[in-house]
Amino acid sequence: ISLGRWATGLERMVLLHGNLCIEVAGARGLWSGRGAMDKFGQVGMIDPYFLCKVGKIKRVIKSQTVNNTENPTWDVQRELFVCDDVESVVFEVYSVASTQIKGAVSGDSMLGCYIVPAERLLTEKRFSGWMKLTDEKGKDKKDKGEISVKMEFESLDEIGFKPETPWCYFKPTANNRVKLYQDAHFEDGTLPQLIKANGQEYKHGKCWIDIFNAISEAKHFVYACGWAIWAELVMIRPDPNCPTLGELLKRKANEGCVVLLMPWDEMLSTKNRAGLMGTHDEESRAYFADTKVKCRPVMREDDGTSGNWGGYAVGGLWTHHQKTVICDTAVKAVDGSERRAVMAFVGGLDLTDGRYDTPDHPLFRTIGTVHKMPDFYQNCWGGTSAEYGPREPWHDIHMKIEGQAAHDVLQNFEERWQKQVSREFDALLDLPSIILTREEENARFSNNPDGFTCQLYRSIDERSAKFKAAMPGVFAKKGRSVEATIHRAYCHQIRRATHFIYIENQYFIGSSHAWIKHADDFALHIIPLEIVQKIINKIKANERFCAYIAIPLHPEGIPGDGAVQEILYWQFHTVQMMYSMVNKALKDAGSDASPYDYLMFFCLGNRETPDGGLPLTDTPPKVGTDAEVLSKTRRCMIYIHSKMMIVDDEYIIVGSANINERSMAGTRDTEIAMGSYQPYYTVEYNRGRLPNGDVAAFRKSLWYAHLGELREEHSQPQTLECVRSVRAIAEANEKLYMQEKPVEMKGHLLPYPYQLDKHGDLETKYKYFPDTKATIKGRDVAFIPDTLTS
Repeated sequence: ISLGRWATGLERMVLLHGNLCIEVAGARGLWSGRGAMDKFGQVGMIDPYFLCKVGKIKRVIKSQTVNNTENPTWDVQRELFVCDDVESVVFEVYSVASTQIKGAVSGDSMLGCYIVPAERLLTEKRFSGWMKLTDEKGKDKKDKGEISVKMEFESLDEIGFKPETPWCYFKPTANNRVKLYQDAHFEDGTLPQLIKANGQEYKHGKCWIDIFNAISEAKHFVYACGWAIWAELVMIRPDPNCPTLGELLKRKANEGCVVLLMPWDEMLSTKNRAGLMGTHDEESRAYFADTKVKCRPVMREDDGTSGNWGGYAVGGLWTHHQKTVICDTAVKAVDGSERRAVMAFVGGLDLTDGRYDTPDHPLFRTIGTVHKMPDFYQNCWGGTSAEYGPREPWHDIHMKIEGQAAHDVLQNFEERWQKQVSREFDALLDLPSIILTREEENARFSNNPDGFTCQLYRSIDERSAKFKAAMPGVFAKKGRSVEATIHRAYCHQIRRATHFIYIENQYFIGSSHAWIKHADDFALHIIPLEIVQKIINKIKANERFCAYIAIPLHPEGIPGDGAVQEILYWQFHTVQMMYSMVNKALKDAGSDASPYDYLMFFCLGNRETPDGGLPLTDTPPKVGTDAEVLSKTRRCMIYIHSKMMIVDDEYIIVGSANINERSMAGTRDTEIAMGSYQPYYTVEYNRGRLPNGDVAAFRKSLWYAHLGELREEHSQPQTLECVRSVRAIAEANEKLYMQEKPVEMKGHLLPYPYQLDKHGDLETKYKYFPDTKATIKGRDVAFIPDTLTS
């Protein structure tokens, strides 16, 4: 096929925003037609593979290597979400470096390129055929062979904007019941009374009480996986009679329940050493060793496709990060009979130390009661203790699911167990007939107008789960099956947004190929770019829109440490890129609006006066220690560990996935998330207006806790009145947080300490975080792998 007017070397930068479908069947004639100089240093036949790049940096496909052939068959199919200003899409064919002769040139050899101008994709939409390979500039016409390529580009208008995320492993299921949780617990009377559109009062949930009761009442099985599971955890406080989690699970196993636990096994932890992350994996293994509970910590393991050091890299860098509890529960079936059903909990809360908290987020006052040892937790200050405080406040989001979607969470656990604990394949329970089937579950909630449609998403590959064959949403990388549907879900829902987006996440790093000063390929997911492009489109259309993004003041850890500083560095480059693009769009539109009117970043913090929060010892802390400094300033950030996005008060994603490449790639950390909406509470059903169902009520409850109040304008987050109200409250809180004298803080929301200078460039408001000499902008740390911190 001739490129005709699309001759390379004349490519124009255009925006590819939509879905890009790529199929590469294989290549032919890669070697036999070459001259002697091309073949220098190669012994025998070549071992080819190909890369596909969107633009110059962003690598989106790496195929498996096919050994000893010039006519490889790859059969790679990939559907990509793209949101990139690029000149071209490039296919690069390589041969693995020859190691058969002494003195061979190191590094893989490029065999040829096929360059597709991005403008061609916008114009022609789809094409296929055998394409001649050239050099990397598209000019060398020597016989380099051909590559079989099929490409199809769909713009956003062609894709459509239904709530269901297309091309995913798990299909959406209707008629589910969902309960949303903010933090592990809340005290009665501390959250607002909220009335939904149907006239009913919204019911707030107490997460750990519900999980404790669900496990207690299970009759047949209890399954749990997590980044950490701590046997000594007490879930109901203050209750001197509450058993620990370990005691509860042993009791259920002794009653005949099948109890399976699958925490992450940290590579550096051993019987005699706790490891770096404090996950209690070895403690849990030992605690349950001689019991009927099957606790099987599992490591991230390589399959031999990641090179000589791959096993160490995969096992040492990546984690199993899903947090789920699945069990059976008593229900009434449609026919009135007493039956059992599957219930699942999914979200950001691990069942481990430091997670118990309430929306008040106390610092000092509870270190002698509900946060006393062994569950005093502080991982951001090196010189504090349980006697002095402060504890590390912990904000998180979780959810409960009943219905067909709970069976999907169960399937995820089973697929992981079958792969990672394959020697005990038969430990999984064959569900007895008393437990409702998926079809019966659908009937159970079919008459509930407040029911949810749910869809399960994951980041996972076949090293960690036994996939069903030929499922949508699964692609191949190095010949390995990968699912990355969490990223797909975030992008799809951002594209659907019409009024606002509200995000709470532990990290915010991505779209590194578009960074202004540090463009690179280690954090390529496009969630930040999708948010910015949504804002740019709204600016061009002269329509209101705002993205509210809440992240921790700094990552967990000592703020001056290398890993923390590098994460902050990548975060700064992400946010800098976003504000730069928004600022340019406003200038191009001739608008005098502020970028803050469309995009705002926040964090959470708290302070307490000494009243009721004195140390548990009469001995003062040592001078100069963190404990002494904080005993005077009496402030601490509230650590945002949430992994949540709300779109237009109609759709919510809750899970374990952070907004970084680790969580979104599918080949790094193992993640899970659930997307949910109520069909009668959508913008479309409400004729363009924001709905007022459970998702809206949950968002308002979160804002009430963060702001310390809830105003009428907060029901319309897209409006300038709401934007300016939220920012004014946050700035007032910031003054209280930063002033010298400790005060009680009614609200906790603070502007993140970035600011735009008079030229619209991003800077930090202060050089250092409060009470530290750690820089807010962060720094690149040479000895830390970029993939670890991104």
